[in-house]
Amino acid sequence: MSDFLISLQTEIGIPNLFFDSWTPVFRILFSTLITYILLLISLRIFGNRSVSNMSIQDVITSFTIGSVISSTLILKEVTIINGFLAIVVLLFLQFLVSKIIFKWSFFSKYIDPPPKVLFLKGEFLENTMKKSRVTKENIYSAIRTQARCSSDKVFAVLLEANGELSVLTDVSVSYEKEITKYLN
Repeated sequence: MSDFLISLQTEIGIPNLFFDSWTPVFRILFSTLITYILLLISLRIFGNRSVSNMSIQDVITSFTIGSVISSTLILKEVTIINGFLAIVVLLFLQFLVSKIIFKWSFFSKYIDPPPKVLFLKGEFLENTMKKSRVTKENIYSAIRTQARCSSDKVFAVLLEANGELSVLTDVSVSYEKEITKYLN
C-alpha cells in the first residue's frame, strides 16, 4: 500500500502528499491515543462544567483545547507533554474563572452576560431581539418545544448567557421582579 501511495505521489508530482513514511503515522496514532486518554482524565478531574451548556468562557476553552489537540496530534514540534500541559492550564483557567465568578459575583457581568428579555407578557421586545439577532420564529419555536402552549400563556422568553432561550410560563410576583430586572 505504501509503495502504491509513494508511486502515486511521484506521478502527480507532489511528494509527501499521501504518504511519507510509517513513523509519522505511528506518531499520530500513539499521540492521539495518549492525548485522548489524558483529556478524558482531565475532564473527569475538572468536572461537568467543562462539557455542559457552554458559556463564553467555555466556548473559548473548547475551541482552544481543540486547536491544541489538533496541533499535538499532527505537528511534530508539539509533544504530547506540551499539548497536555496546555490543556491542563486551559482547564485550570476555566476552573479558576468559575471559582472567581462564584466567590465574587461582581465579576460575572464581565465574563458571562446577563440574560436578555426578548418576550414579556405577550409582547415581543423588538429592540432587544434585534440586538440579540433573535427572530420571532426563534421565540415561537422555543415556546412550542419548551412550554408546549400558546404564546399568550407565556410570561417571558429570555436569551441566556449560553445562547439558549428559556421560556417561563407560571411565575410568582417576586420572580416577576427578578425577570424584569433584565429588561434593557
